[in-house]
Amino acid sequence: MLENGKETCSCKWKNCPRYGDCMACMEHHQTKKKGVPYCKRRKKKPSPETEVK
Repeated sequence: MLENGKETCSCKWKNCPRYGDCMACMEHHQTKKKGVPYCKRRKKKPSPETEVK
C-alpha cells in the first residue's frame, strides 16, 4: 500500500522517475524544498457550478 492509502500512485506526473516510489518521492520533496507531494495535498472542494445534481 502506498502513502496515499491506495494500491496505485495518485500522482499526476506519470513520467516522474519517482512515480510509485513513495519513499523516494517524500525524500525528494523534503530535500529539494518542493512542498507537499501531490498525494499529500489537500483536495479542493468542487465548486457549486460544477457539482452534479
